[in-house]
Amino acid sequence: MSDSKGFEEYDHARKRGLKEFSLRRARGESGLLPVLNSKREENGVLAVIAQPMRPISLNRVVGTYQASRANSFAANFMPLLDSDTEFAGKWITLCNAHLQSGIRDPIRVYEYLWKYYVADGNKRVSVLKYFEASSFEAEIIRLVPQWDDNDPEIERYYTFLAYAKKGVFSDIELSS
Repeated sequence: MSDSKGFEEYDHARKRGLKEFSLRRARGESGLLPVLNSKREENGVLAVIAQPMRPISLNRVVGTYQASRANSFAANFMPLLDSDTEFAGKWITLCNAHLQSGIRDPIRVYEYLWKYYVADGNKRVSVLKYFEASSFEAEIIRLVPQWDDNDPEIERYYTFLAYAKKGVFSDIELSS
């Protein structure tokens, strides 16, 4: 397969990214991927727990662990950088590999309040989301926030953890 298919796909993905970025900026939002560190600082972390590797829903992958990666992607994980960058070259190579044989290496994510933030594999997630994959294998590290009496989401999360510990369910999100 020639690189031209990958270049074409990158161009389409970048257009989707630029559109998402512009729409969010027009609403007064950042437009870039959320970064986990800023969310962690708001609530603090009580525990760090390694989870078994398993497929996760890519719809719940919402951001990145490193702030340095956020500038390369729009909030929908589509690329923002020009096609003549090293980043684009790696995305295109990964895209071509996906089209030829699929992406096999798992991603590594931090799970925080039912959402996943990528520590390793941002471009893999980008390519997979571009092709509308529903799930992918992930190494998961769960970050348990400190209890906060004023945050109903954290209260629901602790309820989830209590049931998950008993094996009642493992990968659902409770809502109010």
